[in-house]
Amino acid sequence: MKKFKIWSSLRNLIEIGIPFVTFCLMFILFIVQIFFRYILRNPLSWTMEAISILFLWTCLFGACYAFRTDQHIRFSLLYDKLPRKWGEITSLVGNFIVVILMILSFAPTVKYVDYMAIQSSSVMRISFRIIYAPYILFLGISIVYTIVEMINQFKFVLGNGKEKGK
Repeated sequence: MKKFKIWSSLRNLIEIGIPFVTFCLMFILFIVQIFFRYILRNPLSWTMEAISILFLWTCLFGACYAFRTDQHIRFSLLYDKLPRKWGEITSLVGNFIVVILMILSFAPTVKYVDYMAIQSSSVMRISFRIIYAPYILFLGISIVYTIVEMINQFKFVLGNGKEKGK
């Protein structure tokens, strides 16, 4: 039970806490940028770069939470037109293809992010490895959540699962 609580806290930190902090910092830097540019007439060059990095982190970590709560965008036009069971089957096939592609891209992504350590951002001199590292976490979490969804879809197709929202 204690391991579950630790896992749940870590998951909430990654999927809720980090996006909250990065969004707040992004907003504060945006206000600072406006103040320096239009009030003091002395624009800061590093704020735009920091905002871009924070935006990337907010989107990636926030997308993990959207995956967990099943609030992400889906192309369900086809699934909605089919009977429930066939919609789940086509969704399962689509998820299978997506998860295979994500798994196949995982190792090259890690290699590329590691390779990007040789470059850094132009103003703040932050290594691109640090900037793009959250994508690796996003990819791993997305793989796990998609596999969990596939298991639930498979159970539904076999008649052992619950309908969504119940």
